[in-house]
Amino acid sequence: MQSTTAPPIPLQPATPTFPPSFPHHLPKIELHAHLTGSIRPATLHTLWSALPHPPPSLPDPLAVLTPTTRFDIKTFFPLFSTYIYKLINTKASLITTTHAVLTDFRADGVVYLELRTTPRDLGTGEGKDGYVRTVLDCIAEFSSASEEEQERNPMQTYLILSIDRRNTVAEAMEVVDLAIKYRDRGVVGLDLCGNPHAAPGDEVRRFAGAFARAKEAGLGVTVHFAEVEKDDGGEELRALLDFRPDRVGHVCHPGEGIRQEVLDRGLGVELCVSCNVMAGLTEGKDDLMRLARKPIECIFGPEKERQRLYEIFREFETT
Repeated sequence: MQSTTAPPIPLQPATPTFPPSFPHHLPKIELHAHLTGSIRPATLHTLWSALPHPPPSLPDPLAVLTPTTRFDIKTFFPLFSTYIYKLINTKASLITTTHAVLTDFRADGVVYLELRTTPRDLGTGEGKDGYVRTVLDCIAEFSSASEEEQERNPMQTYLILSIDRRNTVAEAMEVVDLAIKYRDRGVVGLDLCGNPHAAPGDEVRRFAGAFARAKEAGLGVTVHFAEVEKDDGGEELRALLDFRPDRVGHVCHPGEGIRQEVLDRGLGVELCVSCNVMAGLTEGKDDLMRLARKPIECIFGPEKERQRLYEIFREFETT
């Protein structure tokens, strides 16, 4: 009788499967989040829908800001200004959007958030001070959420105040004053942001005094850095490095000499990869990842936050 042997069953490598919600449960640290730049189109649509008579120049955000919409650095700022300054122009709309942004970050699994915003005068009679207080009040209210929410995700939020490159020296100093005034309420840093074509080259040095004052006060300093290519021989980037930043953002076109200086100084790098690619700042093929450092080492929050974050990630790694 002839025996037969069944052919061996080929072994398939085990491929782990994860539910769609898995990425949202990963603990995340967010260090470069603009308040107004983090508002979902659906939230803007809610504000737009509440307008009694939306002007023709302000179409429905859901029709303009679609998943397939493509921007570049030239088209982004005019569109951004149109919606932000026309829809986020009251205390009520600021509260609505701040709560929505915080809710979205918590839902995405962010456990530590440094939110940044440029103080504005909303015409309430409270000036830019009132703007900052309103955002801080929203953060405080959100942080005192139910015990169930806190247990699910104990997100801690701090605030960075931004100087716009279009600001005057006096306006920049006002932002520093507000940052120092509200340090005990969670303001941890100062930022330089805005259209990278404003205050070009050596002109950006006009803000040196503001950042020196912030450093003296113990605030963290971060600057938007090398977002676009410039033919000034690195003059502007050297001026920004003279501000003694702790972190730099974007870093798309630094040039090898400046890139090496960022590495040598051990600066934290806020890569902003998705923004860089979507805004056409870079094709995403650069070797920027080697500039990244462990985010916990780069936070502006207190030491207790570092210890909390180390514990969160240790627990996650062992589960």
